[in-house]
Amino acid sequence: WRTGRSRWPLDELPLDDRVPAMLAALSEPNARTDLQKTFDRQFANQGEELHSAATSLGLFGVEYIRKEGEYSDAERQHYMQTVSALARWGSTAPLQDPRRARTAIAVLSSAAAKTELKTPDDYARLGMDASLERLGPFLAASKQAFAIYGLNLDATFDSVDAALVQQTGDTARVRVRYLLAEDEIDTILQVRRVDGRWYLDDYLRNAEASLDGATAPSAAASSAPAARSP
Repeated sequence: WRTGRSRWPLDELPLDDRVPAMLAALSEPNARTDLQKTFDRQFANQGEELHSAATSLGLFGVEYIRKEGEYSDAERQHYMQTVSALARWGSTAPLQDPRRARTAIAVLSSAAAKTELKTPDDYARLGMDASLERLGPFLAASKQAFAIYGLNLDATFDSVDAALVQQTGDTARVRVRYLLAEDEIDTILQVRRVDGRWYLDDYLRNAEASLDGATAPSAAASSAPAARSP
């Protein structure tokens, strides 16, 4: 992180390359007023258009994941399901509600300002551990913002169920099921044991690629989970 060669596990977030610019914009002194004005001008009470856009973006996202990008087969199967679920949620969510927008903007801008992460140099100066510690409360605020629109990500995490399918030495296949909005996600993930703990194989692959200064493919918005057994 200090040399700029790697930003893992930040690479695992959707649109990870946009995170510094997003935090900087949300941290501006007039961010709440300016962003609310932009919302009111472009999106307020435009429910039909926003719902249509969510559906279209979902279809585009699924096709992109299916055919493009540097994803493993497991990632493709998983991400296509999550994008479809989020698109279906977005097609009926109250995205056009100015009151919800005002609350969400306030939550996000306040949390972004507290990170004091405004430029790539800030990440390099602080290093990985300190940067991730500052990002933690912002990610929690992001969950709160989704909840304002009716998407309970805490309930999603609570619903996760993992079952061993097959294990060979330090590698295994695990069936993971969870609820995202109104959809059940059901996927098979590869995991690998390192120093007695189990990690998603794709996350380890991305981390190893980042050490070479390569751009690791983006994945789900979370850091690599570890457990004593698959």
